[in-house]
Amino acid sequence: MHAGWKRLLYGRSLRRTLIRSAFWAAGLYLVLGGLARPMLVRGRSMEPTVRDGRLRFAHMWRYAFRPPERGDIVVITMPGGRTFYCKRIVGLPGERVAFADGALLVNGEARAEPYLRDHGGWTVPPVDLVAGTYYVVGDNRSMPMSEQVAGVVARRHIAGGLW
Repeated sequence: MHAGWKRLLYGRSLRRTLIRSAFWAAGLYLVLGGLARPMLVRGRSMEPTVRDGRLRFAHMWRYAFRPPERGDIVVITMPGGRTFYCKRIVGLPGERVAFADGALLVNGEARAEPYLRDHGGWTVPPVDLVAGTYYVVGDNRSMPMSEQVAGVVARRHIAGGLW
């Protein structure tokens, strides 16, 4: 092999190139495996905020040092850890959440949801959230409630936030 090609491929030494490659591989593994996990969105439950077929990244450390807040779009892991759902938090621990003719009621008071295009006509009886639980739903309220994965989720199943 020509000396110019060797230098281009290996740099000054093969050992340095291997060390650099190992460093970059470890860094990418940490970033893409732990900090920012790529996710392909499947389904219409979060439209128009998160569209079907789009590649998004989950920030897996977002809630390491602070609790999730109302309005956050979170990534929820199901038992087994291979399936993730993107949902919006609408109810916090200690609150009572319900839907009446499409309106979100928190502790009996209607809450504004400016991120919605269509409030739909959902009617869901009140649910009391105990410590460590949140109420999550999709943004596409024109879909029937029966087609949504929504409801109470334990804090331990909130894997991170959506970037």
